[in-house]
Amino acid sequence: MMDAAKGNDAQESYFPLAGRLGAIRRMPGWKLMLIAIAFPLVLLAVSSLQPHEFYEAGSAARFWSLNIWTLHLPMFALLVGALAMKWGGLKAADLGFSPRGLPALLAAPLLAWVGTQLTLSLVSGSAFSMPGAAQYPAFAANLFATGFNEEGFFRGVLFVQLGLLLRHRFKLRDHKALVVSGLMSAIWFALSHFQFTLSDFAVIALGGVIGCLLYARTANLYFVIGLHGLFNAPLALFSVSDELAKLVVIGWMLALAATYPLLRGVMETGDGRSR
Repeated sequence: MMDAAKGNDAQESYFPLAGRLGAIRRMPGWKLMLIAIAFPLVLLAVSSLQPHEFYEAGSAARFWSLNIWTLHLPMFALLVGALAMKWGGLKAADLGFSPRGLPALLAAPLLAWVGTQLTLSLVSGSAFSMPGAAQYPAFAANLFATGFNEEGFFRGVLFVQLGLLLRHRFKLRDHKALVVSGLMSAIWFALSHFQFTLSDFAVIALGGVIGCLLYARTANLYFVIGLHGLFNAPLALFSVSDELAKLVVIGWMLALAATYPLLRGVMETGDGRSR
């Protein structure tokens, strides 16, 4: 019994989110299921209202950032604000939006960006090249629109609430509930992007798993949002493929998460403990 308790303590110390599940409000299971189903429906509805120019090849780059803002901000307001919080009864802190973790929103992508550029300078052998003009507004849009919408919904709501449901209904321990809910929410994350080729599905599902892992490790949703924005728009300073830049960003995302206890001074305010 003591060994099991020590094992649970060790797992919760490495994944602090598991240790704070008991303090998070639990949404009724039927409401959670309806909200989960709502995501792809709202995505289709909002996309259908956007101008056709957003999806024409010749103008895609020009409208790239505007497309992101006008898609993800309304979705965030509807899914997270209206459904999860107003209808579902959750508070901002239940979703991971605690002011204490706010510094990570910019600190995490900044550290990962610096690490990524240093890595690319050593391994790519490519010439220095400034990011294209469209990359900067795209980064801002991916950080403040896509990041808040997708991380707020899939990690802040679905991942955590599924974990609470499994914990309550099937009596799973906190860390096991998060493992199962992480896999389930990652699969729905991929399906909700309407990417049905095996390769695209696997890549997006893996991104969902990584997002859950980062949140479980740090219990700071702003940390995950910031890195999501950088992953979508890496702002590479070298002439490398987008795939290579994103692969290096993933490496730094995981490295920052692994060393998060050492970085709390720049990632969080107050006494350095997430709530």
